[in-house]
This record gives sequence, C-alpha cells and structure tokens, in this order.
Amino acid sequence: MSKQFRAEKTVRVVPVPLGPKEVGEAILRTSTDEKEKAKLEDELRSVTGQYRNRIRAKEEAIQLDRRKVIEQVEYREVPCEKRYYYTAKKIRIVRADNGEQLEEWDMTAEEAQLEIELAGALPTAGGR
Repeated sequence: MSKQFRAEKTVRVVPVPLGPKEVGEAILRTSTDEKEKAKLEDELRSVTGQYRNRIRAKEEAIQLDRRKVIEQVEYREVPCEKRYYYTAKKIRIVRADNGEQLEEWDMTAEEAQLEIELAGALPTAGGR
C-alpha cells in the first residue's frame, strides 16, 4: 500500500468561533486592562511632571552658577545697619561686617521729625 501524501505538522492562525464563556472572559479582561492602562497613564503624567520639575530646578541652578562665573560675584543676604544722619538729613544702609555703604537717600519730613521726638525722650546729663 502506497501513501498518496506525506504529512508534516504545522500551525496556522484561523478564526475560531468563541462560546459565551470565552466572550465573557474577554470582556472582563478588557475592562481590567483598560483600568490598568488608565492607572499607568496617570502614573506616567505624575512621573513626567516630577522629572519636569527636577529638570527646571537644574536649569535654575545652572543659570545661577553661570552668573557667578560671568560676574564673579554671588548675591547673598548680609547683615546691615540702617543709619540715620539727622544733621545731613540722610539715611544710609551700611554693611555691618565691613562698613561699606550700600545705599543712601534723603530723609522724608516724617523721618526728620523722629529726631525731635527722640531728642525729647532721651535723658539729659543734668536730668540724672
């Protein structure tokens, strides 16, 4: 008896009708997958925002350092004194650490009036 054909095992993708149970399972998986996808998208937006903020902070730090290199100075808060020079009718801002004058402006009439009020409040040498 001779064979009329030779058979080899193979696989093909073909449409196969699903039963009601299989359709229900697919619906449930789809719903679960959509919820998980939405959660992942929310996480992505959150992480993207966090990285965006970190990048922005680095850009600001780079800009500050570039300014230091170019200007060769750094802006810092330093202790100062606000000095009232009543005879000259001037107010000056002076650094407390080295005495450098940073600002100067004319007293207003109100500020000049303060001298008179303070002079009346101070004890005199004969008043002791």
